[in-house]
Amino acid sequence: MVSVISFPDSVIALGDTLLILEDGLRKMEMQRLEMELELAEAFSVASPSDGMARLRADSLSVVLDALARSVLVPATSPAGGVLLSTGPKEGDTVSSGTLLALLSVGPESLFVATPPAGVVMTSWPSRAGSMTLVEQTPSSAVYYGVPASDGSDFGSLFSVVRNALYEDGLRTFLVSLAGDTLEAGMAGSGESGIIVLLPQGEAGMEVVTWGT
Repeated sequence: MVSVISFPDSVIALGDTLLILEDGLRKMEMQRLEMELELAEAFSVASPSDGMARLRADSLSVVLDALARSVLVPATSPAGGVLLSTGPKEGDTVSSGTLLALLSVGPESLFVATPPAGVVMTSWPSRAGSMTLVEQTPSSAVYYGVPASDGSDFGSLFSVVRNALYEDGLRTFLVSLAGDTLEAGMAGSGESGIIVLLPQGEAGMEVVTWGT
């Protein structure tokens, strides 16, 4: 369930709370523990000499206090600007992937990047040109900044066939046709076995492939 904290036309700073989200699963767990605590308290009163009963009630009370502090989750602004609108309304139930708010952030903007068709991403670069990663999912990533008009922000992302990779334990390498070895991070995979790489050096060079 949502509580709206900031309203349209408000001037928002980085980190300001826009909405308060109530974690439904944690609330249900709280309700269950509250019933357990009531029973434990009643048993402790009925058996005052039972130290374990008192300890059980006290332990449940501590757990409930900690859980209560985590039930309400603030949704904070990833950038400064003017709040245009909030997606969910007061009291709405939201699911993962729900658009929470729209911001006007002047010359800089929140930019959504999507992977090539058929590719599932497991990681995105923390920075892309002048843009900073705000949030990532397997199907998209949100960046804050000014995207380059020619798409060069994501020049370090490129695709190679699966057998172009040389893997040594937890580390992954590419070998160029010139014989240079470049350590790379595996960033995603596609349905056709194409792996999207995030190299630490220059991207897009011709690489050695091995037979299957």
